[in-house]
Amino acid sequence: MISASAIGYYGVQDESDTSALSEDAPAQAIFMSELCQEWEKAAIALEPLGVPVAIIRLGVVLAKVSSGKGALPKMVQPLRFGLGGQIGSGGQVISWVHLDDVLGAIEFLQSLPPSQARGICNLCAPQPSSQAEFMQEARRWIGPSIHLPVPVPGWLLRLVMGEQAGLLVQGQRVIPRRLLDLGYPFRWPALPMALEDCLRPEPLGAAC
Repeated sequence: MISASAIGYYGVQDESDTSALSEDAPAQAIFMSELCQEWEKAAIALEPLGVPVAIIRLGVVLAKVSSGKGALPKMVQPLRFGLGGQIGSGGQVISWVHLDDVLGAIEFLQSLPPSQARGICNLCAPQPSSQAEFMQEARRWIGPSIHLPVPVPGWLLRLVMGEQAGLLVQGQRVIPRRLLDLGYPFRWPALPMALEDCLRPEPLGAAC
């Protein structure tokens, strides 16, 4: 069984903390972390019944903005109104993953022997990005040609995105150590290429 959890398991990380969080990093006593802990505990309960369990901790999932899926449509919404500043301070780290790699990693784990696949895997790109870098890259592909350098306040993002905004306003530097050790080849390891794929306007007739 492959169970989807989230990197919210690790809670949030101070901007001054440059350490990378791999699968053995501790949880925190905050809501998003405790929710992930309980979710994973319920999945691991199948192990004594003879069901090997692999748990993927998902980062912020990016998909083509035209699909309306993932976190990206809400994240870039301020750009459509010419607000080109970063979210919050801009220094917090976002651990993201392209939807193609979510599906690819699941298929990869399914192809492994159960003894190899079981356990915890962070499912995020190997190159996290700061919020400021993220918004700077996104501005190339979306919104008006002129942007006001106005940061998007954290309270506004929480209003739009709810609990999941915590990962964007405060952030965390998570790396997919185990997937890399297992040999999964990320299709979208770096943010510029991933955002280009997600935000570049599709040619007319491409959906036909």
